[in-house]
Amino acid sequence: MIETEAWYREVRGSVQEETYLVQILFDEIRRVDIQTGAMLQRVDCPNIGGLIGIYTIEDGYILHGETELFRYDKQLNRVWEFSGRDIFVTPNEEKAFWLEKNAIHCRDWLGWHYMLDLDGNPISEILETSPSS
Repeated sequence: MIETEAWYREVRGSVQEETYLVQILFDEIRRVDIQTGAMLQRVDCPNIGGLIGIYTIEDGYILHGETELFRYDKQLNRVWEFSGRDIFVTPNEEKAFWLEKNAIHCRDWLGWHYMLDLDGNPISEILETSPSS
């Protein structure tokens, strides 16, 4: 069952774990030691359009890209990826991406609202607005 109370996070380029930061750049993920600034790990994340945000979930991370969503585990291994019909941004003030306790929501430029479970399985795809609206 999906929790109805959403927990929103602002777009962020890094998340803090115990003694390190996990950062995203255009097409890579880096784990950096907070004390020394040393790069502990670097992983390529091939995508189209760049990474926008990284969000912590219980056993890993959700990455919001311009055209894809990704889930990585704590060791920075890719678990899954998901693509919609268009870029995951909206042409208006509507929120384009948010997380709930058991679900991921995103909207694309064409007005589609996608809801996925945390395993990357689609729960629903609804056309909320048409591009000409």
